[in-house]
Amino acid sequence: MTVALEELVRQAVVRLDEAGVANAEAEARSIADAAMAAVPSFEDGETVITAQFVELVRRRSARVPLERILGSVRFRGIELVVGEGVFVPQPETEPVVEWCVQAMRREHVASPRVIDLCTGSGVIALTLAHELADADVHAVELDPQAMAWAQKNADRCAAAGDRPLVLHLTDIDRLPPELDGTFDLVVSNPPYVAEHEIAGVHPEVRDHDPRLAIVGGADGLDLVRTVERVSSRLVK
Repeated sequence: MTVALEELVRQAVVRLDEAGVANAEAEARSIADAAMAAVPSFEDGETVITAQFVELVRRRSARVPLERILGSVRFRGIELVVGEGVFVPQPETEPVVEWCVQAMRREHVASPRVIDLCTGSGVIALTLAHELADADVHAVELDPQAMAWAQKNADRCAAAGDRPLVLHLTDIDRLPPELDGTFDLVVSNPPYVAEHEIAGVHPEVRDHDPRLAIVGGADGLDLVRTVERVSSRLVK
C-alpha cells in the first residue's frame, strides 16, 4: 500500500468512526484491499485506486453494509456472494449452525437429512452441507430474488466440492406432503422483527436488506409460528 493510500486509510478511519461504523480501521483496510484488487496495474493506477477507494468509503459512511460493497461475505468455512434483494448473513447466525453440527454429531446421525426454512442466501444450508459429511441438505425460500442468490452460492459451493443442495422455491407452508417425517433436522432463521421495532434496527439492515427478510408481522412472530408448525410435520 502506498504512502498516499495509507494516509487516505487514516482519514477514512476517522470518517467511518464518525458515521457510527464499528471496527472502522479494519473496514477501511478491507475497502482499500478491494479498491486495489478492482483496478488493474497501469501507469495511472494509483489515481484510479484512490478514486475507487474514496467512493467506497463514501458508500460505507452512508451505512451501506461492507458486505454489499465487497459483494461477498465469509461465514465459517465458506464464502457467499450477496447483493441486492437478499439478506446479508450475520455473525449472530453462527451459533445456530454450530448447534446443528454438534447435535448431529452428538446423536451420531449418519448421512443426516436436513432442511433449512427461509434460507435467503443459503447460508445455513450451505454451511451445514460443508460441515456435515454426506448430509442431504434441502433449502426453502419464497422470494425469487433471494433464491437466485441461494442458487449462485449453491453452484459455487458445489464447484468447490460440497454436495449440491436441493432448492425449493415455495412458501414453507406449501411444501409437498411427501417430505413429511423425512428430516433428521429442521433449521430456520426466519424474520423476527416486529413492525413497531423496525426503526430501531441498525441502518445496514433496515435500509438495505429486504423487508421480507426482516419483519415478522405485528409482533415479529408470524414466520416463527409457521416454522414451528411446519417443522413438526417435517421432522422424523
